[in-house]
Amino acid sequence: MSNQENKTVYFDLHATGVGYINRAREVSPENGDTFFACDISAMRGNTDKGVKYTKFSVRVVGNKAKEVFTQHLQAMQQKDAKVIVSFVIGDIQPASYSYVDKISKETKAGCSIDGRLIAIKSLKINGEIVFKQDRKNVVEGEVAEEDQEVKTDTTTETEQVSSVTDASKVDVATGELAQEVTLDPMAKDFNERKAELKELGYAWNSEKKVWALK
Repeated sequence: MSNQENKTVYFDLHATGVGYINRAREVSPENGDTFFACDISAMRGNTDKGVKYTKFSVRVVGNKAKEVFTQHLQAMQQKDAKVIVSFVIGDIQPASYSYVDKISKETKAGCSIDGRLIAIKSLKINGEIVFKQDRKNVVEGEVAEEDQEVKTDTTTETEQVSSVTDASKVDVATGELAQEVTLDPMAKDFNERKAELKELGYAWNSEKKVWALK
């Protein structure tokens, strides 16, 4: 009876869908392993009334998904590349941040959705399918496999789900990267977020104590 009471229980939260990949990149933190990350503009609604989009900022954690990024990252980063992905995202959670409005110059609060890209069902670049999952049941197959690999990792849970929230901030008014972004130096993934900001062209402004876009 005691064994059952002490057994660890995991509650999975997965989001599946189809969307456009933006800002696919490889991030190299000062302290930590290199990882892939991207934004996904997931489509919702119907074509008759107009498709709408929900943006996710994700870190690639699935082994097969990492292989796909390794093989096709350069193509995804080409200017005007149209990249459509059928995805499975896990551990989705809202994250708040602050940014400076380009028009009013005021500091405002924003919100994004972070997550982990667990599996890629298919990937299409400029109309050509470059990857398609072979398994019939990717959700019960690959996702279960990738989740298990992440859960048995030696890193802490906080490190496993390190978000790329602050490095992907967008000015709500213009849809462009915010001019200034703040980071929490006490956050577990501070070094990873800082590395990603540098990748995006941000530099530390010692006077304002913010990361400013060059």
